Amino acid sequence: MVVVVTMTLLLAACGAQGEAGAAGATGAKGTTGAAGSAGAAGATGPDAISEPAPGASLTLDAKQYVAATDKDNNVVFNMYGVGFWPNERIEITLLMPSRNKNTLFSAEADGGGAFAHTTSPMFTLMAVPAARAEGGLGHYAIIATGFSSGIKASTSFLLVESK
Repeated sequence: MVVVVTMTLLLAACGAQGEAGAAGATGAKGTTGAAGSAGAAGATGPDAISEPAPGASLTLDAKQYVAATDKDNNVVFNMYGVGFWPNERIEITLLMPSRNKNTLFSAEADGGGAFAHTTSPMFTLMAVPAARAEGGLGHYAIIATGFSSGIKASTSFLLVESK
């Protein structure tokens, strides 16, 4: 009789598979892995003093100035430069409509590489139009060049006749 009962239990266990059960709860977070090894060293950057930051610029207080015919009302303008080496001498050059250049003056950048300068009175127009060809009305450019660094920045303005 013992043999018959064992066979019946084995046949009952071989029936069709049932449906899947519900998903279990999410397990606890595991421990963080060990840190990876350090990456390779980057390229050496420029020295903050011997290599200036890019982007020097030069601006004026206006883009258009009115020339006078008398020395009492000459044009005076303010210029501002940034991006030069700290405490560097800056040469200021005027490029005239005739394409000739004239060095106006030099300025000195501060500890941050910036400068500000107000010019002496300039641009008295001559009464004879032929004499105006060299430094008369038209588009001018101002170029600021660092003596030590060679960094250049420029801006332009229009010189017009009073009405």
